[in-house]
Amino acid sequence: MKNYKKYHLLFFFAVLMFGACEDEEGIINDTGYQAEIVSVSMDEMLGEAIVDDHIVRAFVKVTVGESVDLTALAPVIETTEGTSVVPASGSAQDFTEPVVYTITAANGRTKEWEITAVNYVPPVDGPRRTQLASFDDGTNDFGVSWLGGAAAIIDNPDATDANNSSKVLQLTKVDAYSYGYNQSLALIGISLEDGKLPDFDFANGQYFRLLVYNPNADGNAKITMKLEGITGDPKASVTTSKTNEWQEIFFDFTGTDISQGELKKITWHFDEGNGDTARKFYWDGFEQLDKLPEEDITFLADFEDGTNDFGVSWLGGAAAITDNPDATDPNGSTKVLQLTKVDAYSYGYNQSLALIGISIEDGKLPNFDFANGQVFKVHVYNPNADGNAKITMKLEGITGDPKATVETTKTNEWEAIYFDFSGTDVSQGELKKITWHFDEGNGDTARKFYWDNLGQVKE
Repeated sequence: MKNYKKYHLLFFFAVLMFGACEDEEGIINDTGYQAEIVSVSMDEMLGEAIVDDHIVRAFVKVTVGESVDLTALAPVIETTEGTSVVPASGSAQDFTEPVVYTITAANGRTKEWEITAVNYVPPVDGPRRTQLASFDDGTNDFGVSWLGGAAAIIDNPDATDANNSSKVLQLTKVDAYSYGYNQSLALIGISLEDGKLPDFDFANGQYFRLLVYNPNADGNAKITMKLEGITGDPKASVTTSKTNEWQEIFFDFTGTDISQGELKKITWHFDEGNGDTARKFYWDGFEQLDKLPEEDITFLADFEDGTNDFGVSWLGGAAAITDNPDATDPNGSTKVLQLTKVDAYSYGYNQSLALIGISIEDGKLPNFDFANGQVFKVHVYNPNADGNAKITMKLEGITGDPKATVETTKTNEWEAIYFDFSGTDVSQGELKKITWHFDEGNGDTARKFYWDNLGQVKE
């Protein structure tokens, strides 16, 4: 009797389990139970919808053209047989936020489908830019720093494509004597201090960009940016090269260890070394970049094939092709030109005039055309820890022998410097020679430099 009961119970459970399987399979195969979206389509939809499906709720993402208005999209929704959908297929909906569609199956089961529509965003080839400061809202968070100066928001003096902002910051120099300094030290010092720093994160990049307008026809301006609070107060300097037009300048802090210390203040010193208190400047568009903008550049000379077409110019110097002392970014060339100064006394000059003069002359000028641009770029490596170097480039043969001067700012690393001749009338005369004078005003004959990758940059 006991064995019979045991057999009976086992048989009973087996029947139950078999029935449950039948029931489950019947539900799965019953189209009346399905509440699914089969397809989604709409005007200007790009590609296929992306579906993340779950048992009781599903998520769909569709992409439309970058300029499509999301407030009135009318998706056509195909669902499984015998179902209804709310909102109705083909009805216009506002997709600035996700829209939830409820699908009801024939047997009354419901399932929610959340549909998100987004505009297509083209891939960004250029740098990622984070705006840190502008003045169109009339707000100025910048204070006057040491050696003073005055800062005021004014109307943009030249609201063109280069900078179409309506408001900019005007900077005016003051008299250095009132601060107990020699007038040659007069500058405009302004700063952005702790508590007023914008939404700042070095993860957004270590390049910083300014738009600067120099209305002073009597010379360019050296501008130094400093990150105060970071260990060593790292700084970078740029010299303006344009007059009476907006110019984009970049401060390069790549390679700087910004993990040491804490940023408390960003400071700019305008017009260092120029004692003219009457000078004014305008600036705008302070941004942080993860990389520099791509350049449309025509390369004129490098030394990878071992060829050197550059001759030694006045006051001499020695030029020889050598191995790259630092074949990393931004210059991975294997061969570069090494420049060595000579003794100016042997040329009958005071030693303070010692420099390296090199030139590329008529007959050896590369594939040169001013249509390729009037800005010249070269990579320079300064291994001299005792100071920066002033470098002048001259276009000899063009009427007036126009020249541009740049000062290096880095030591023991490659630096891209730019000689800007934009606005120069190059139609007068005929280019016969391009000359560079390195290290003007520094009499140390032991100094060496390396340079590479001469090119023309099209603006």
